[in-house]
Order: sequence, then C-alpha cells, then structure tokens
Amino acid sequence: MKNNEAINRHLENGGDLLHNECIVYRHIRCDKNEPFYIGIGRNVKRAYNKTRRSNLWKSIVAKTDYEIEILFKNVSWEFAKEKEIEFIELYGRRDLNKGTLVNFTDGGDGSLGLFRSEETKRKISESLKGINRSEETIQKIKDSQSGRTFSEEHKLKLSESHKGKKLSKEHRKKISEGNKGRTPTEETRLKLSEASKGRKLSEETKRKLSFLNKGKKHPQYGTHVSEETKLKLSEAHSKKVLHIPSNKIYRNIRVACKELNLVYKTESSRMYRNSKKNQFKYI
Repeated sequence: MKNNEAINRHLENGGDLLHNECIVYRHIRCDKNEPFYIGIGRNVKRAYNKTRRSNLWKSIVAKTDYEIEILFKNVSWEFAKEKEIEFIELYGRRDLNKGTLVNFTDGGDGSLGLFRSEETKRKISESLKGINRSEETIQKIKDSQSGRTFSEEHKLKLSESHKGKKLSKEHRKKISEGNKGRTPTEETRLKLSEASKGRKLSEETKRKLSFLNKGKKHPQYGTHVSEETKLKLSEAHSKKVLHIPSNKIYRNIRVACKELNLVYKTESSRMYRNSKKNQFKYI
C-alpha cells in the first residue's frame, strides 16, 4: 500500500513511469528474515546480479540463502535514488552500527554519505597486500590510466596530500626494485627533458642537494678515477654532442647540459658508461 502511495505521488509530481525502467530492490537473508541490502538499478537485472558486490555482501550470501524483493519498478532514476536513501535510513547501516544493511553509503547514486571507519580501511588495506596480479591485469590497469588528464586543482590536491609523507625503507626498496631494468622510451625521455627546461631550483633546494652530496654521501665518494678515464673525460668536453631526444647539436656536453638544465656530472657519466638512460652521443 505504501509503495502504491509513493508511486502515485511520483505521478502527481510529473514523474513518468511508462518511459523509465529503473528499480529499487532489497535483499533479505533467509536465516534471520531481515533485509541486509538496499539497491537501485537501471533495470531488473541488477537486483539478481551478483557482480560488483562488496565482500561483506558476499560473506552473507555464502552463509545463507537470500530473497530478492523489487520494491519499486518502472520509475525514474531520480525517484529510485530518493527511495534508496529513505530505505537505507529506515533499516540502518551496519558499518555505522545503526542497523542490518551492508550498504557502505547513504544511497543516491552510490556516493552520498560515503564513510569508512579506520578499521574498515585497515581491513581493505590488509586484504590487498600480497596480491599478485597477472601481466594481463597490470597491462589493463595501465591502459585504463593512459591518456588520463587531471585539472590543475586536482594536481594541487594530490600534491598537498603527499606532502610530509615518509616512505618506509621496505617501500623505498620495492620502488627501487620495480624501476630496475626499466628503459624509458625516446618519447618519455623527450618529455622529461622538456619538463626540466627552464626549471629553477630555489636556494634552499640547492643547499639541501649540496648537503646531501657532501663527503661520504656523494655517490662517487671513494671512487678512484684512472688517468685513462680522466683523458676520456677531457676529450669528451671538447667534442660536439647530439642531444638524442631533441636531435639538436651542441658544442660539447657541458654547454648542452647548461642549456637543457641537466646535471653535467650525471650526463657525462652516463655517456662514459654508455648507460641506457644516456641522452647524448658524440658526432
């Protein structure tokens, strides 16, 4: 009776049931005869679909049978969202200790009132640890992110959220291992080069870099340079070089690094070692 009254109000307010197929439904667990989920969908199929359900929903379904009840059908999407909010408020969310529902939102398109306790966040984090994804899955994730652009506001928020965060030694080691053997494409090198052009370091940043590379902290500390190496480095300074990403010729490596805002010692070392990251070649 209440459902019919709600639909009548919907019609009186200008709603159109004939050209809408959205539904509002609930799942009822048979062992306790109580609703444990309220949902909406673009059609009836969603009520019977077991995909895209939370782990909590799946754990209940694994323990007991459940019944599906369509509360409203052939209603507009806006009306369905309104009813979903009302029913979730009526039965109460389990994660908020207010009722029996395993819904994680207050309803209305799945984002209104989203709240996860610290315990829930920890459990989600623990459940994702140690998952080994196949190469196919990794590639799909990469493809889904390619071409994605962020607004300047979004970039700023991401930057702010990472400030002050300290990575554990284990985390840093994993990042280091993951980057080993990776060879950036010419396109990537060119983008990195372009991004570095015109970039000016603040005096404070320069001071910090200088401090981090003093004495034993310097990566070349204790390295003995042979006379042969010194001669090669000396000759390299007087040879013309080609900057591979931009295909531009420079008088020597030092001049090139100065104009491209690159670190001279790093680039000359890469050339000498014929590193995969080398951006120059002699001509």
